[in-house]
Amino acid sequence: MADTPATAEVKSPTAAEIEAQVSAARESGTAEASAIVELCTIAGRPELAAQFLANKFTRAKASEELLKLRAAESGPDTASHILPDAGTSTEAKPSQSAVVKAAEASAKKMAEARRGGK
Repeated sequence: MADTPATAEVKSPTAAEIEAQVSAARESGTAEASAIVELCTIAGRPELAAQFLANKFTRAKASEELLKLRAAESGPDTASHILPDAGTSTEAKPSQSAVVKAAEASAKKMAEARRGGK
């Protein structure tokens, strides 16, 4: 018996299946384009939408480019060299507190009044 290669039957899509795929692709492309236009508008750069669409950017690529532009425009990062606890290491000196001084003066007056009243 001779070995014959198995041939698989390839089924061509129907016109309706092709139209459904084209329609789905069109909707997907429209949604992607709308998202890119929206991203550019939100970023304050609506003029870039046409360029991104012409270059066939995806939504993710457009977002990445807009972030790069924003970072480049914002200038260098600000670095602080002040430690979080700087300026908080002073010792509390209750004897210098106005409240403590007032309480001490009041206590002194009360003590003198008791001595003088006896």
